Amino acid sequence: DSFIVAMSTQSMSETVLKNINRSNIKLDHYKAINQHLKKVGRPTSGELIIGLPGETRESFMKGAVEVIDSGVQRVVIYTLMMLHGTEFKDPGYRSRFDMKGKYRIIPLNCGEYDGEKVFDYEEVCIENKDMSFEDYLYIREFALITEVIFNNGIFELYFKYALSEGINKSEFVLAALKDIKTAPKKIIKLFKEFNRETREELWNSEEEMVKHYKKDENYKKLVSGEAGGNLMYKYKSLNMVHAMPEWMEYLTIVLKKCINKINSNISNKDLKIKNHEINNLVEYHKNKTWKFLEDSPSNEILKMKSDYNFVSWLESSENEPLKSFKTNKQIEYFFKLTDRQKREKNDMFRRYGKT
Repeated sequence: DSFIVAMSTQSMSETVLKNINRSNIKLDHYKAINQHLKKVGRPTSGELIIGLPGETRESFMKGAVEVIDSGVQRVVIYTLMMLHGTEFKDPGYRSRFDMKGKYRIIPLNCGEYDGEKVFDYEEVCIENKDMSFEDYLYIREFALITEVIFNNGIFELYFKYALSEGINKSEFVLAALKDIKTAPKKIIKLFKEFNRETREELWNSEEEMVKHYKKDENYKKLVSGEAGGNLMYKYKSLNMVHAMPEWMEYLTIVLKKCINKINSNISNKDLKIKNHEINNLVEYHKNKTWKFLEDSPSNEILKMKSDYNFVSWLESSENEPLKSFKTNKQIEYFFKLTDRQKREKNDMFRRYGKT
């Protein structure tokens, strides 16, 4: 049951696929496979690559929307590695698409051997004739927000409610990205730092980069993880550990805004009902994810009352409205960690530390 089926497309653009000598299965088949896997309880993930020849910002985002809405539970977005032995190292091929590469350290792949500091690094495509460096930075931000709010189902309740109101999952992600400058200050700060580090991790030449990291003070930063880390997972972690309440607050605003947009003629009474549903949903989500990343063991039990049966709603089909699960009598909910969850948490902190 732990087997994950990765639906690797790299790109959804026919032009791009032709340029890299690949082809995908049909989109409706892709969706059907995802629906089947979900039905039998298998987690699924899709993969895309930034920087492929012929890919524009618009075509990439169109493809990303198709993958998110296909039913996958996770979308992994990679940056194109220009590996030896591939066309991406061929000067003629690179010139044809005006591909520009820069170098970066591969996370945690360094060591000292016979007194010599050794690093593993890669050349990545950060620009080509169809995609500017600013487009690259935009897609990286899109990849981060997808990683934070969509992947792993942390905000599953928000997405399920959006779907039940006729808002696609991709619409909700894009709405959150569009208004990111209005998010709480903590989130804005983390996204600015991510953008800064995304620029700073790139080097014009491998010689320049290696020379820099051979200096003791810079090498120590690699070993400690202060430099050369996986920025996507670093900033996903920072957002989850330090800004979970802020994300709940922000996504609640985004969700209400999306609903108001598609229900412009809704009566004040119906709008009040939807706000009541969302407020209950947010409280349930808050309790469900309460202290899930704190290292201290907790025997505390949280309680809440609601006139919605969230357990049955979450088990229902994707488009079932929450109002169908309103009860005549309030349900009292109890939230606590099971003994197994406590053991798993302790084991994770033991293995990976608490920083």
